[in-house]
Amino acid sequence: MLDFKKVHEVILEILKTTDQKIVDGFNSDLEVKDKGGRVESNPVTEVDGAVEDFLKDQLSEAFPEVGFVGEERDNNTKDEYNWVVDPIDGTKNFSLKVPVFCTSIALWKNNKPVYGMMSFPMQNLRVHVIDGKGIFVNEKKHLAENKESVQKTPLILFNMVGNHKLKAEMFVKILEDMFSPRYFGSAVYHLMMGGLGKADVVALWNLAPWDLGVAKLLMQEAGLEYRYVGEDVNLDLEGKEPYRFKIVVGKQPFVDKIASFFEEALDKKEK
Repeated sequence: MLDFKKVHEVILEILKTTDQKIVDGFNSDLEVKDKGGRVESNPVTEVDGAVEDFLKDQLSEAFPEVGFVGEERDNNTKDEYNWVVDPIDGTKNFSLKVPVFCTSIALWKNNKPVYGMMSFPMQNLRVHVIDGKGIFVNEKKHLAENKESVQKTPLILFNMVGNHKLKAEMFVKILEDMFSPRYFGSAVYHLMMGGLGKADVVALWNLAPWDLGVAKLLMQEAGLEYRYVGEDVNLDLEGKEPYRFKIVVGKQPFVDKIASFFEEALDKKEK
């Protein structure tokens, strides 16, 4: 069993460097490349790779028994423990100088997250979560609000990767049945907002494990609903499309309603 206190201490030390690398990159003239598809929808910068390389080197040195799954490089999974890392979640925002992005570091045991860190360097905000210990905001314990307490007009955060026609249809359906959804350009930012009770529901379609590494643990510790549609998030990526996971999280009854929209859309897609 890994010592979560040591895990947290190591990550805090690592973040001193990665946060600075990201801030320096944000304030520089970035070279933006196309990682696959159109550059405007799938960009990558030299900072993404440099941060992931540094995280992998430092975490592997401190915890050689733990595997590593990241967005930018080859993965090396192990049987029990694995890091699931997104060096910059919200690269499009980062490349456009929009200060909404973060580094996400999750530790999974078997097929379940047990520790997660979300670092938002432009906001001087860090949110971490530990299995059975709760959620912490800048090292202070976060007191979850009543999960039954919902806004009359809900704040819905929605992101769908790929299939622009389906995205438009889903957006309109949510708008007509509930309220206009919002999109901030970072799945992890959305999850943080949901976990801290600042958003009522977060709906994410076709995201990858590194986008969703903290999701289940964050909702568990917040006492909120976690619902997957189709296949639950896992680290089985060999020969498979990583951007395939669909989850709806947050407060009832909004989770039920949007999950039903997702289920209908998935049924149509598979027919």
